[in-house]
Parts: sequence; structure tokens; C-alpha cells
Amino acid sequence: FIKLAFRSGGRDSFLAQFRSALQKKAWEEVKKTKNAVVFATSTAGVGGLMRRQEHQSRQTNKELSAAFQDLDSLMEKAREMVSLSDKIATRLAAAAPDDRSEGEENEFDSLLLNLGILSPVTKETAGAVYHKELARQLADFLIKPLTDAGGMLDMAETFCLVNRARGTDLVSPEDMLQAFHHFLTLKLPLRVRKFPS
Repeated sequence: FIKLAFRSGGRDSFLAQFRSALQKKAWEEVKKTKNAVVFATSTAGVGGLMRRQEHQSRQTNKELSAAFQDLDSLMEKAREMVSLSDKIATRLAAAAPDDRSEGEENEFDSLLLNLGILSPVTKETAGAVYHKELARQLADFLIKPLTDAGGMLDMAETFCLVNRARGTDLVSPEDMLQAFHHFLTLKLPLRVRKFPS
């Protein structure tokens, strides 16, 4: 039950439109047009299915091409950023210690850490000496995070830090553990300690 009040007039025009809608059953017409399938001979049969498949394939190819163009431009920008950071690091190393403040050095170090490992060691590039080369790279990379953390990091945190910095060239936990065992034999400044727990 609904009660309508028309205090400002308009009752007659509303009532006329309401009766007209009831007589036409407008709500049924909307359902029919939504469910109606437009038939065309170009979309019928096997030929229609093949044309539809071909159209979807072209759309997918267009989208993939656009995505790869975006990825290529992103990789080019990343290369530019890496070369820029190398240049800045070289200039900072060459500058006299009086010319740079400790705050600037810390800020640049954190930027380099966020940028990641510039050329990560992979099994394909290092071959048989992969774990030794990985140990050297880990020792170079982990000095700053270790210093910031007070000299000690757990394995899980180290694993996350390293793989975040490596980007897509991830290291498995087993490979990282094997690389850690080379710290002592390669006389690197880091050690792995196992605590009873």
C-alpha cells in the first residue's frame, strides 16, 4: 500500500502517465529487449565462431603489443636510472669528504638501496662459481642493511631484502644458504650464526 499526496498539484498528469504505463506493461518490454538476441548471418555457424575467435585474437594481440611497449619504455627508464646512479656514485666517491654531508650520503645510500642490486649474479651468467659470486654480492649488498639493523639480521628478513633488491632475478632460500656458507672461505666480512631455539 502506497499513499501519494499532491499538495502542489500535478495529480492528474501523474495519474494519466501512471495508467498509460500500467496498460503498456512497460516493465515487460524492457526485459524483452534485454534478452533479445540480434541475429546476423555473419555471426552464425562455424564461420561466425571463427570470425569471433579471430576478432578476439586481434584484440588480445593489440593489448599485448601495448603492454610490451609500456614494458620496453619502463626498462629503458630503468637503464637510465641505473646509469645515473652509477654516475652519481662515482662523483660522490671522487668528491672530497669535506664537500659532502653525512645526511646527503645517507640519503643517497638509501636511494641506491631502494633502487636495488644493479647487476644481480645469476646461475646463467656465473655458471659453476654461482654460489661464490652470489656470496660476494650478498656481502656487498648486506653491509648497509646490517649496519642499519645494529649488526644482525635474521634469515627471513635477509631473504626478503635481497630478493626485493634483485627484482625479477630471485634467489632461492637454498642458494642463499649455500652462498652464506662461502662467507668464511672467501674471507668476507659477514658471518652466519645459528642460535639454539
